[in-house]
Amino acid sequence: MDTPEIQAAFDDVFDQAELLPDSADAADWSRELGIPFHEATIEANGHIITLVFSDLTVDPVEPGWAPFVVPGSGPDFKIPLR
Repeated sequence: MDTPEIQAAFDDVFDQAELLPDSADAADWSRELGIPFHEATIEANGHIITLVFSDLTVDPVEPGWAPFVVPGSGPDFKIPLR
């Protein structure tokens, strides 16, 4: 069920990720929606993430890139709750 492109993306990007070739969950989604699904586990420092997906896009980013930065001032500044 898994394609070489999906496997290559995981091999290149995620050191601690494993693509599960015989996933019952992915097979159920594939059967229900009629498109290929895949399942992977990603082991991080404090979490194990299970991901069931139909497509994967990996975009390179520059070192230091942070998608969720709270500004220190201005109209979008949020005061942290303590």
